[in-house]
Amino acid sequence: MMLNARQTLHPVTGNPFAFVGLFMLAGALFGFFVLNPLIASLFWLEFSGAAGIPGQYGEFIAGRMGRMFDPGQLRFGTIFACIGAAMGAGFGLFALVLVRRTTDIRKLTDTLTQSIPDLIAGGESDRVEFKSTLRWDLVKDSPNKALETVIAKTIVGFLNRRGGNLLIGVEDDGAIYGLERDYQSLRRKDRDGFEQAVMDIVKRFAGGETCAMVHVLFSRIEEKDVALVIVEAAHQPVYLTHGGKAEFYLRTGNSTRALDARETMDYAGKHWAK
Repeated sequence: MMLNARQTLHPVTGNPFAFVGLFMLAGALFGFFVLNPLIASLFWLEFSGAAGIPGQYGEFIAGRMGRMFDPGQLRFGTIFACIGAAMGAGFGLFALVLVRRTTDIRKLTDTLTQSIPDLIAGGESDRVEFKSTLRWDLVKDSPNKALETVIAKTIVGFLNRRGGNLLIGVEDDGAIYGLERDYQSLRRKDRDGFEQAVMDIVKRFAGGETCAMVHVLFSRIEEKDVALVIVEAAHQPVYLTHGGKAEFYLRTGNSTRALDARETMDYAGKHWAK
């Protein structure tokens, strides 16, 4: 499924020239009617002295505003209008990028959230893995940090292949288990705490630089939370560091396995040579 968040124009930023133009117009008006008399006021305050300022300043500013469209004053007003328009253009471009990025992220998040049931229905594959929990041991019915290593291996395996999707809160047969037990084991017992826990695992086992390639989304299915961990493909080999050793993991089929040194060198030479 190809996702394109720009297929639908944003109601505000659909015409970027008009959007930025509104900011430029507002900036020009600000420069002409606010910045222009403000700068003139500063010069007047500097050279007039303190005596009689209130009354004299009122006369000065009234006269200044009354003559704003006189040929002599209009020249200065135009200069400040241009300065304001330039400032408005800068703010407009920044706002345009910000609004579009926010819209794109929201659309992408909505689309991916809606696709989670389809991923579950498709079962595990070389791009999809199910895990019941992040760190809750179903046998012991208590937290087990050793399970975090399993999560890390799966993520590293996806990084070293073509990327993939790790669904946490989903059992091997596709049944929804949820994240409630994992929430109980965290300091922050909510989605934010869970996402932070995932990122801590990635940082601890694979290095902080890989966190930018891992994204966590949540969906509510059958009244239970499910996490979708989207893993991008890495641009260079990623090793899992655990117990003082660096190991190379690769997603093959619907499982993740460790490669020995020679297999790692052969795979890296072929995969990243492209």
